[in-house]
Amino acid sequence: MDRPVRFALLCIASISLSWLLGCGGSAPPNPTLTISTSSLPDGTIGTAYSQTVSASGGSGSFTWNIASGALPDNLTLASSGNSAVISGTPDQVQSRVAFTIHVIDSKGASTSYSYTVSIQGAPGVVQTQSGAVQGTTTSNGLYAFRGIPYAAPPVGSLRWKDPQPPHKLEGYS
Repeated sequence: MDRPVRFALLCIASISLSWLLGCGGSAPPNPTLTISTSSLPDGTIGTAYSQTVSASGGSGSFTWNIASGALPDNLTLASSGNSAVISGTPDQVQSRVAFTIHVIDSKGASTSYSYTVSIQGAPGVVQTQSGAVQGTTTSNGLYAFRGIPYAAPPVGSLRWKDPQPPHKLEGYS
């Protein structure tokens, strides 16, 4: 074989090999694992909360957890593939609850993202020492709170005694 033919065959083989390696001869690098949910909405006491935090990139299955801080009371984090769901029904007002969510893929790549969520009182709901109470709107736009006990019922051993603190309220009055 003469020299130009050998050179041409070598070039074709080199081009074919680089095409094979670049286009399917080897696995592409894993994209960077990132949490794509940039913020979470605030919640309201007594109202179901459910928000999805999603991740992209990485490879294989993902494992989710709270890396620092804590979720607002009565909310939990559940993994679901490349996302996690924060859900529950908040039962108390909380301001600016900070927490960091961490995700790791099956090859060990990981990332974290910090969030802040507040739990607001429902319109007409007031938190008392004995629990939350629900007011009703009057004709002039004010809230009326009726039937709220100021003391424990004066029955049995409490008869003819000084008033005792009321029992813990369950739900709204």
